[in-house]
Amino acid sequence: MNNASGTTLFENLTDQYSYLDYKPAMHSMVKDRLIPGWVPNEDRRRLKSYMMMAGYVRNKGRRWLSTEVDQETEHARREYGDAATIIDTVFASLIGDTQKIWVEGAISEFDPDPDAVAQLDELEDWAEKENFIMKMVECERDALTLGDGIYVLGWDGEKERPRLRVYDPGFYFPVYNEDDDSEYPRTAHIAYEFNRIIGDEEITFLRRISYRMEYLSEPRQYPWNDRPSFDAVYMTDGEWRLEDVKNEVGLLNEAKGTFRVKDLDLQIDFIPIIHMTNNIAGKEWFGTSTLARCMQILDDLASTDTDLQAASATTGTPPIAIGGVGLGMGDNNQLETYGPGTLLRTGDGSATLIDTSNSLDALLKYDDHLLSRLSVNSRIPESLLGRVKPSEVPSGIALTLSFTPHAALIKEMRLCRDPKYKLLFKFVSRFFQASGQLVSIAPSRLVFGSFLPADRQEASTLVTQLYRPDKPIVSLETAVELLVQSGFPIEDAAQEVIRITQEDFSTANQMLDATGDVTLVRDRLGLGSAPTGDAIPVPIEDTLALGEAT
Repeated sequence: MNNASGTTLFENLTDQYSYLDYKPAMHSMVKDRLIPGWVPNEDRRRLKSYMMMAGYVRNKGRRWLSTEVDQETEHARREYGDAATIIDTVFASLIGDTQKIWVEGAISEFDPDPDAVAQLDELEDWAEKENFIMKMVECERDALTLGDGIYVLGWDGEKERPRLRVYDPGFYFPVYNEDDDSEYPRTAHIAYEFNRIIGDEEITFLRRISYRMEYLSEPRQYPWNDRPSFDAVYMTDGEWRLEDVKNEVGLLNEAKGTFRVKDLDLQIDFIPIIHMTNNIAGKEWFGTSTLARCMQILDDLASTDTDLQAASATTGTPPIAIGGVGLGMGDNNQLETYGPGTLLRTGDGSATLIDTSNSLDALLKYDDHLLSRLSVNSRIPESLLGRVKPSEVPSGIALTLSFTPHAALIKEMRLCRDPKYKLLFKFVSRFFQASGQLVSIAPSRLVFGSFLPADRQEASTLVTQLYRPDKPIVSLETAVELLVQSGFPIEDAAQEVIRITQEDFSTANQMLDATGDVTLVRDRLGLGSAPTGDAIPVPIEDTLALGEAT
């Protein structure tokens, strides 16, 4: 893609992938074996960025060095997993200690909504059966490393639940219409190549799963909408021999394809794809890798580590210079490069051990400087990167302050993920509602637990001050959540609220004095309905708890 001046079109482009423009490969957007010809031009930089980022996390950043680097230099390059450490550290903070599904109205101290409780039970059961946490881990690692993650939902009639699948974001090709003011595409493709053995031949195929939202001539009533909708989503799943693919993924010749399903009406008015971006993408549509601002530091670290390895070898087995003859010269009449154990004949009548330890010390200091710079740019405190021993922390306040940039990073990441997980659980709930398993649905979300070091004593004191039965400042649910985030062993916040409520006889006694309603008080204490009859006997334990009710 060249313009009239002969320069590559992407050289003057500034986008979320510009942090990689110092790599020669980012300017090679030709249709080669790395980026297949069926990939649209507007997606080529995105896919090349994915490949680079995946390489760095897997210690293969050397693959993307300058094209002039020889194979020996590339092989000698050292990469010690700094990129993977950043991803693992941010990921652990992002998901926190716990991951809970929350449904509005399902957890209440007094009057939980039965439909919301049913929805929460259905979602928790679905999450367990679908191994949601494991799939969430897979998708979030994609989002952190590459900048994007992809969830796809589909109804399974045999299992009677929506199935969740995580796709590589490099398989995702949305079609955005600049004339459409919607933030979601009305057409999206999942496309990838695979091989199949036919007879004695291995043949490469392209599979494309397309979702297309169409306008209906007659409106349709969906159970989750108050009013009829004119939208319907159709799915087509087909495959093509790669040799028959001549156009971009959205313009394939259907006459050459073989289809599992074609224009299948999914009976929904939403495309069941959730595109998880690592940041708030805005007009750029796609996200940015966590490694983005650290790329050149990672390259410099790898170069320094490579030099350190070479310097440590010459320090451990230093070269020796012996007098009596001239220096050894190579075929090009230049001094040969020395290495560990090299013998240099200087011709001055002496023997000298060449000390290279000073260069090693300088490299170690520079490496330490780069690691500190990496901590600053990645917004990960050195204590999380393992560079600060617990005994070296000057104070708890100093440790807390060191977490401030990291806390801001994680809050930003959670902020952009919150609407996406709301959308995911909304889609799952709609599938259950369409099948008749749910009557109505309420807003739901995924709640991540605490990731900061917490002082349990301080948290318990704070909760005691905020939640006082006679004059509460926060609700009981919020108080329990504060304890959960501080690391108290509370497995289920909702059940903990119920247990506290059922054991709070003092408040129950006040309710009885205020209302005189024994049934209301018994319900609060989990005792069930009172016995029927002319007189309502109160068990002795209730009498002790509630006062002289009879």
